[in-house]
Amino acid sequence: SKSYPLVFAAHGLGNSAEVMIGITTFEELAEQDSFIVVWPEGKYTGQIFGHAWNVGMGFNQAVDDIGFIDILINHYSSNYNIDQNRIFMCGFSQGGTLGYKYACERPGVLRAIASAGGSMSNQVYDNCPTPSPTPVLHIHGTNDLIIFYNGLAVSYKSVAQTLAFWRTVNGCGDEPEITYLPNLYPDGFTVTLFEYSACIDEEDEVLHYKLVNGPHTWPGAYGDNSDINSSTEIWEFFKRCPPRG
Repeated sequence: SKSYPLVFAAHGLGNSAEVMIGITTFEELAEQDSFIVVWPEGKYTGQIFGHAWNVGMGFNQAVDDIGFIDILINHYSSNYNIDQNRIFMCGFSQGGTLGYKYACERPGVLRAIASAGGSMSNQVYDNCPTPSPTPVLHIHGTNDLIIFYNGLAVSYKSVAQTLAFWRTVNGCGDEPEITYLPNLYPDGFTVTLFEYSACIDEEDEVLHYKLVNGPHTWPGAYGDNSDINSSTEIWEFFKRCPPRG
């Protein structure tokens, strides 16, 4: 008689669903707040690169990962009481790019998306003509040496370009509210939060946790102490998104 939110947590290149389970520890939050979490796994590419997603970065280009997520949504909707207005996706690195791609190709299905260390690829950016307004949370380190904070021209957009894209889609202003978070732990970086909440619909905010001098990371991975815990921040962000309509 009760419907539940559905949260997808997609791994990065070379990782697996099992690794992402350990990184996120979402199961504790899911038990606490009653949502269903699914860790999908990309097709195995081989021993060098492991599992990967088809997000326009040269891996598994013949694989229909959007169709794969469609199948998973249909599966869980058929077997559980899923709140169709509260389906979310987050991901680490390439998994974050998958969330952006799915939001572009299936406008209106995801209530919100979140990415840690994964920007929009050029292919996703260039093939996203009519996306629906979608709340976005983006976490990224300025010293990320895997997915550069300032982008890579031949492959993916910068964090600034990714955020500007979704601010435009959501009708948000360009001036954020800036908060400097306390530096609580010796994790090597500090966190600045940029909140773009002056949007056409105030629910469609765009948030950015800028990890100043931060690496390619999911802060709080494996439950370790950090100035923010990505899983907690992402779920709190998702949780405050009311159903549309």
